[in-house]
Amino acid sequence: MRKTTLLLLIGFMVYVSPFLGVPHLFRERMLLLLGVCAMFIALLFRLEERRRERNMADVYHEERAPTRDTEQKLADISTYGEAGHQS
Repeated sequence: MRKTTLLLLIGFMVYVSPFLGVPHLFRERMLLLLGVCAMFIALLFRLEERRRERNMADVYHEERAPTRDTEQKLADISTYGEAGHQS
């Protein structure tokens, strides 16, 4: 199950819980558990977003500044053509 689907299901359960007719004590515990699950899923979303940001920063850095001599030669070839000289 995807995280977004799970988060939507938790939200639906919180919305429907007052209309289910369950005892007050059970409803309190269910809402507590659903709240903890929602916070955990939100934490997973945040960690995944930070990981993507780091990966994008690494890709941007590699594309903008070649680190090896062969990468610099490939960048020159793609910029100036096969001979590596400006025309």
